[in-house]
Amino acid sequence: MKVIFVTDRPQDWPFELAGSSVTNARTYLADAPRASVDARVINLCRSDRYQGRGYYVSLLAEARGHLPLPDVKTIEDLKSEEQLHAEAARLDPLVDETVHHDASDRFEIDSYFGRDPAGLHATLAQQLFEAVKAPLLRAHLARVERRWGLQKITAIGAGDVPSQHRAFLVEAAKAFITHSEPRASRSNAGQPKVAILWDPEEKHKPSNEQAVQKFIEAAPVVGLGRLPARLYAGAKPRRGPRAAARRRRPARGPGRRVHHRLHRGQGRRADEFMNVISPWEREHLLLHV
Repeated sequence: MKVIFVTDRPQDWPFELAGSSVTNARTYLADAPRASVDARVINLCRSDRYQGRGYYVSLLAEARGHLPLPDVKTIEDLKSEEQLHAEAARLDPLVDETVHHDASDRFEIDSYFGRDPAGLHATLAQQLFEAVKAPLLRAHLARVERRWGLQKITAIGAGDVPSQHRAFLVEAAKAFITHSEPRASRSNAGQPKVAILWDPEEKHKPSNEQAVQKFIEAAPVVGLGRLPARLYAGAKPRRGPRAAARRRRPARGPGRRVHHRLHRGQGRRADEFMNVISPWEREHLLLHV
């Protein structure tokens, strides 16, 4: 299986590893070949911003069957307070037991493919990677009432790695792609896939649940495979007069037509995404019903 490293900028990953290639996010979104399904994307873009470029790299990689790391669900989970509390409940005992830092009440631990570049918290770095399947993670810890606990987990990009840790990162990546063999289902390899973008809470929906269900039922009949519906409810509507005025503005372009209904206030990012992907992918990746 070929490995594709995707970065924000070409200079973020100036390394060559056997069996892998490197590209930047804009090039991958616009020009990545669709024919090769037997590939895995290691997304080294910053994914800490919802609907940022790193988000769209993983979204498109899923549509292309490129088994992205991290996947879209992982990126979304990093924004979930509920998910953070669950991980904190599981990891806090290990954090409090292994972290010994007296200089301040704040501390950060990095995890590169499950390895600690500082060499001080190997077990915790591995546990972080197992909990959040993202290649580059940063755990933000805080000491409250003499006990250390997890406050936040962020997915950092290759550009955030200090120069003194670059050699360690390369070795961690090499070990990961050498010993990791993700399981890929070959039963539907090469089948076209359709993502149905639809907001069930939209006041004036362009369609309804019955129509969406008909699309799902018709998919295997026309060779799309029996895929579960993935309905993106999107962000909560913004409040206030400016947000209301923004929602009343007429839609412009295919990206705004799709995402204006799904992610209010995020139309610029949607336009950027729709402008860089190919017409073929616009037709086959996004179906707005």
